[in-house]
Amino acid sequence: MGIITNIKNMVGSTSATVKTGRQLYRMAKKSGSYKENRKTIFIESNIKKEDSHAFQSAQVDEQIERILDSKKYSINNILVVTSPYNLTPLAALFIFNTEEKCRVRVKSIEDDSYEFVSDENTRHRVPVFYLRAGKKNRIAVELLQGDTVRERKEVGFFPDHLPIMLKNMVTIRKKGKPSESPYILVYGGDTRYPYVFDETGEIRYFISDRPKAYGMFPLSKGRFLFLAKDVSAPSYANPHAVLGYEMDFLGRVFREYYVPAGIHHDGCEMVEGGNLLAASSSMTEWVEDAVVEIDRNTGEVVKQLNLADIISNHKYMDFFDWAHVNTVSYLPEENCVLLCMRNLHTVMKVDWDTHEIKWLFCDPEFWKDSVYEKYVLKPEGDIAYSYQAHASYLLPEKTKDGKRQLIIYDNHWHKRRPVTNFDGDKKSYVRIYEIDEEAGTVSLQQSYGSPKSKIRSNGVISGKRLFSMSGYLVKMIDGNQGMITEHNKKTGKIVNRYLTLNSFFRAWPVWADFKELSRPMKEVSLHVLGNGQKLEKVDENELAEAKSMAKFYIPTLHKSSDRVKRKEDVIKAYNEKDKTKVDKPDMSLFCMKQYDDILMINGKDHYVQKVYMKGQNGCYLCDFTDTEQLTPQLFEESIYFVAVPVKELPAGKYDVYVQYAGQLYDVHKHFTV
Repeated sequence: MGIITNIKNMVGSTSATVKTGRQLYRMAKKSGSYKENRKTIFIESNIKKEDSHAFQSAQVDEQIERILDSKKYSINNILVVTSPYNLTPLAALFIFNTEEKCRVRVKSIEDDSYEFVSDENTRHRVPVFYLRAGKKNRIAVELLQGDTVRERKEVGFFPDHLPIMLKNMVTIRKKGKPSESPYILVYGGDTRYPYVFDETGEIRYFISDRPKAYGMFPLSKGRFLFLAKDVSAPSYANPHAVLGYEMDFLGRVFREYYVPAGIHHDGCEMVEGGNLLAASSSMTEWVEDAVVEIDRNTGEVVKQLNLADIISNHKYMDFFDWAHVNTVSYLPEENCVLLCMRNLHTVMKVDWDTHEIKWLFCDPEFWKDSVYEKYVLKPEGDIAYSYQAHASYLLPEKTKDGKRQLIIYDNHWHKRRPVTNFDGDKKSYVRIYEIDEEAGTVSLQQSYGSPKSKIRSNGVISGKRLFSMSGYLVKMIDGNQGMITEHNKKTGKIVNRYLTLNSFFRAWPVWADFKELSRPMKEVSLHVLGNGQKLEKVDENELAEAKSMAKFYIPTLHKSSDRVKRKEDVIKAYNEKDKTKVDKPDMSLFCMKQYDDILMINGKDHYVQKVYMKGQNGCYLCDFTDTEQLTPQLFEESIYFVAVPVKELPAGKYDVYVQYAGQLYDVHKHFTV
């Protein structure tokens, strides 16, 4: 479950015991509560079992509470837990008790990069962040009563080195004044592990699990929705992530959501702690054309808006990805949703209840002479429009005269949807527009130009600075494909600029909530939440022609160099290879596991077609053949698990049959629910 950091013996002015999160998890597995809480609908199975991430997090957290109950550790013997939940090698928890209530301050001694003060307590779980990989980290630990330091100790240790794919990731291109946001989180795209770098370009934090290319969506209380890379639903293009983890910066997973049609590009909370809003797909004949509302407590999709239901009377529904929603946000005071649709060069505001279009922002020529022309905001003054834009959000504060401001990353690109009046500008921009909703007008306030970034990317305002996060440069700079530029917001001048070796999806100033990270987990769901894939009862005679799969295959291992090949190389290899179909498909990737109450089956894109479960009370089918891959040059080599939730099955024993790459197999696996 990720990379585990090896820590050398502690040195310094206090003794300390070092354990990893994995060791705490093993301790938890030996406890009675582990066995008592590990209840799924599976009574018996010969399929490999894997605990859910949320369940593992809950067990580690409970083990920490048991350690505090024991009062074994004190300021003179601190328990240091590195990578506490097995996902954050450059973070740790200091755990100990004090006889009297006090606050604890921890701070980095070498470079003042991190300082945190906990709440008053006798039980202390103190998060330590921004550790330096492969170097000695000296941390001061102070007990505070009021503002007085009652006692001070020093702890020193050496985290392991960075994984090879993060070395030399960030290069300083220009360094001016200190940054408004000294720690930047970068994730997604061709970046394997989400990472945080500091003002010197050094990696100070990373998550040792790879998300889907869209990565992570910010939530409140320092959490985020992390899309699992290896569990997807086949689509007409990019397989969609169907499993999302609600996680914090320690790697604790509080809930897991299963969404059958999948999630892509963007998601958010509708209100703090409330339901989730996410980009999804209708999966009819189109993809990336829908928005779903997910109940935060049950994981069920309680509402879905398909764009074809409100904006289809036009000439642009000419291919499967006609809209390409890449940003969704919710405006609670108006119950409206803001959507950025890349392949329509349009930002749309729509009422979430009535689906009434409030306005469209785009080049007016695009919707000219259509029924939607009346919704297009009219320009005021000189204005430059955005093309194939990303990351479009309304800023939270209105202007003094009640107008709204829209920040948008204008990739200024039109390869996917060419437009006749494109101006050919060679740059991309973060732009800020002012919208008078009452008058139906829009004006351009500011533009911050940078080298062309053709996809992904976002813009962020932080204090008196504006960050242009250019995720995919058209022309690499010294072999680097990403760029982060910090501008003076008022003058537009470049203050700082960094290059990233790999492309990325988005980047943000870190939003970790260290107070929340110092508290025990609450409201944890030990089971994956969400609607199940619909199961159809079928005639078991459909299985008559099933072949016997004598061997249960194990996925082949791929070299690291193969895994990090750029997508351009994959496309080139596809274009040059023989496209004739072979009689014997690659079976080496086929494998199966039980994850919570879900069966997961691995294979290449669209290889797992049908899953049959034959029991005493009937034969049930989960069918994945409702789509076909229309962009094979990009996605036919994708490898992932499809998810088959089985909690709706009647009780009983079931044998599993799988139609894999056109052939039906008896895989000699069974389970009882």
